[in-house]
Amino acid sequence: MPDDLSSHRLIGFEGAIEKITPARWLRCVAPDCEIACRSNSVLGLLLAIQSGFGLALLPCQIGDAEPDLVRVIDPQPGLTSGFWILTHPDLHKRPKIRAFFDFMSEEIVKYRPLLLGQTRPLRSDGKRLETAKTTRPAEPH
Repeated sequence: MPDDLSSHRLIGFEGAIEKITPARWLRCVAPDCEIACRSNSVLGLLLAIQSGFGLALLPCQIGDAEPDLVRVIDPQPGLTSGFWILTHPDLHKRPKIRAFFDFMSEEIVKYRPLLLGQTRPLRSDGKRLETAKTTRPAEPH
């Protein structure tokens, strides 16, 4: 659980992503944790996790899609955020742009549970994976 994070090696944020909400949240809930390494990108966080450096915060739709990763805490209130589809003000009324916006608005609703971390990948037996108990990650080889 979040209070447990200080007892684990974590992968920290650096650069521009140090300022995002999850990075600030992690510094608040685990101020004394051991930072095994840092990354300035979500891809870097993912690769560091897969390399065994420690635990990191990832968007659920990225972490849950990786069969060799296990979610150890559920999505935390205040860490979810919206996203924007933007265009130049001169273009937003053009038919092709409007059609794209309309299409995306309808399609994204289907993925809302995935984007909010409300779904779980299926195990090979067809059952949903459960949140794992937090344990000390293995030392990298």
